[in-house]
Amino acid sequence: MPNAVFSVDTMNKLFILLAALLLACTTFAQRWHCGSPNAQDVTATLDGATFTISGAGAMVNYDGSSAPWSDSVAAIEKVVISEGVTNIGNWSFFSCHNLTSVAIPGSVTSIGDMAFYDCIALASFEVSANNTVYDSKDGVLVDKTKTTRKARWKASLNYVRTCFVMLCKRIAGL
Repeated sequence: MPNAVFSVDTMNKLFILLAALLLACTTFAQRWHCGSPNAQDVTATLDGATFTISGAGAMVNYDGSSAPWSDSVAAIEKVVISEGVTNIGNWSFFSCHNLTSVAIPGSVTSIGDMAFYDCIALASFEVSANNTVYDSKDGVLVDKTKTTRKARWKASLNYVRTCFVMLCKRIAGL
């Protein structure tokens, strides 16, 4: 029985195919349960650069960088909240520096404190026309009940203010 001999070109093609298959097998979406009071009611999924919150009910309120996905914030560029989620928890997207857009459905009736704090690239909110509490005006999130801007400019302003305070403390400590 003769030995099979493959050309270098064929071997290279086989290697590339094998590498692509291995990469496809190891690339998977990350998933966390984040409902409150029942964690299983709301799920967060990071698939590529898109972070989706789905399920029914409220999200957990976090403290600073305590969200279970805090180690993955650099990958988040887009947040999509699915219909059925009623609240975006405190500090949920803290320091998502690459986050540029957020889609909010009609079911969201509250957004926690500092939910988008330090999201310095956040440029736009898309709010469902069915939402009775929030709206988007020129990409800025507006609370219809209080006529306040909820997130975009506030996040950047708070970031600048925090950096200024830290700088002043550093100078005072010299």
